[in-house]
Amino acid sequence: PKAPLVIKPAVVGNDILGGRYRDCPEELHARMVQLARVGAIPTTTLPQRSALERKKPTFHGHADWRDAARWGYIHPTIKAPRDCKWTKASVGWKLMGPTPLELLAN
Repeated sequence: PKAPLVIKPAVVGNDILGGRYRDCPEELHARMVQLARVGAIPTTTLPQRSALERKKPTFHGHADWRDAARWGYIHPTIKAPRDCKWTKASVGWKLMGPTPLELLAN
């Protein structure tokens, strides 16, 4: 007998950011939820992050923000994280300001 086909949902959880896509790293999403809860990053929806993910700019800035930009949690077309500023670089965008951990510490 064949094992039953198990279809896993594409979205995991239901939180302030609407959950995460299954392929998005869980630790990254948890950190972004923490930042969103304290108002350090804008609240985004799954469809919005999906769209921002597809139009990835060349990102310059602290490595801790790189994955957030890659997965659409932050993007130059939406408000920058608290105390940060997007600046145009020769190629792409640079995020100036504190790291995610520094924002959570304040």
